[in-house]
Amino acid sequence: MGPTLPGYQKRKKRNADLVLVLDGFLRGGLRYQAGNQSLEFGTDDIKAATHQFGDDDRNIPERPFLGISKADELEILAILGDHLNIAP
Repeated sequence: MGPTLPGYQKRKKRNADLVLVLDGFLRGGLRYQAGNQSLEFGTDDIKAATHQFGDDDRNIPERPFLGISKADELEILAILGDHLNIAP
């Protein structure tokens, strides 16, 4: 993570150098459910939705923490292809 703002650091009692990390509850609330042909990954914590999508009414910007990059997607497909013995 990049540097944080001094005011933000001053307000936080713990983990002042980490953005979006106070107690680690969001990270601790991640869950997955795997099926024969699917994988669902996420959290049901309402605060997570605020961080992921933002909240215009409270002037909270999007700070997505779930998802994968295009490079990650290609790597996942290559790993699955190797495992299933198919080309991507």
